[in-house]
Amino acid sequence: MIDWIPGLVLSLGNVTGAFLAARMSVRKGAKFSRCILIIVVLINAIKYLLF
Repeated sequence: MIDWIPGLVLSLGNVTGAFLAARMSVRKGAKFSRCILIIVVLINAIKYLLF
């Protein structure tokens, strides 16, 4: 059985996030995208190492 409502909500969030991220990376440039990526990787590494 497929749960269509949660799947559609998740896909809508995925499309919206990808759209906003693409627009922001074009507007702000590669340096901004690199900084955001490094911050997210560091936060996830700390989270997985300590919790």
